[in-house]
Amino acid sequence: RRGEAMGVQGFFGSIGTASGPVLGSLLADRFSMNTMFFVSSLFALASVIVILGMKETLQKREPLNLSVFRISRSDLLEPAVFPAAVVVLLNTFAYGVILTVIPDLSRHLGITNKGLFFAIFTVTSLMIRILGGKASDKFGRIPVLVLSAVLISAALLLTAFADSRLLFYLAAGIYGLGLGINTPTAFAWTIDLVDENTRGKGLATSFIAMEAGIGIGALAGGYIFSNNPEHFFITFLSAAIISFLSLFYLAWYSAGHKRKARISHSPAVQEIDDVF
Repeated sequence: RRGEAMGVQGFFGSIGTASGPVLGSLLADRFSMNTMFFVSSLFALASVIVILGMKETLQKREPLNLSVFRISRSDLLEPAVFPAAVVVLLNTFAYGVILTVIPDLSRHLGITNKGLFFAIFTVTSLMIRILGGKASDKFGRIPVLVLSAVLISAALLLTAFADSRLLFYLAAGIYGLGLGINTPTAFAWTIDLVDENTRGKGLATSFIAMEAGIGIGALAGGYIFSNNPEHFFITFLSAAIISFLSLFYLAWYSAGHKRKARISHSPAVQEIDDVF
């Protein structure tokens, strides 16, 4: 039930991410910026209290010492999770573009609240996260990731063609569905690909891919758009193409995986395995 678990975690993470700006703005407007930061600090302190009451899940622990902070090249990335990390990178590129360019598109369409697109896709993402994770537990990671990539690509194409608020809002809703399905499934797949001793490094690798995708997408989106409304179409079309590339990667990976499975189950290989 890893997909379901990652969906639950992502559900609460999204609630925090979505409600933080709303509550923060309310506190800053009604009271002061200092009050906003004090309340934010109290929330962070509450998380420390929760952690202190949690039971440690790691069976074999080592004492913390300075040698832990000496990082070698092999400690940076976990090669076993590269398939999941590539999918994460290709699909979070779109998120970087959206963060950078959507406020300008909102203004171009006459929408005064620049956060409305983000609010819509956050709501639809929350609605689908747990179901998306459960679906990946039942039907497999790759089929669900294919569906999410199709939804993300379709949402970006709609955004590229958006010349009305209706299309704009529809694109936001579809993007939220794709993102809500993609994230828990990709990180559950990350955990599937590594053993128990390297899960932390494996998850860190996929998170690095996620941050890299967002950063590259933000830079590329800003560069292509260049504050020119005529470039909205090519900006979001480029993001759609990058997300769509994950479909080709998943197809290539799946074909290679099936080929290896056929070879490993062939009579010749079975005989070699019996010998050794």
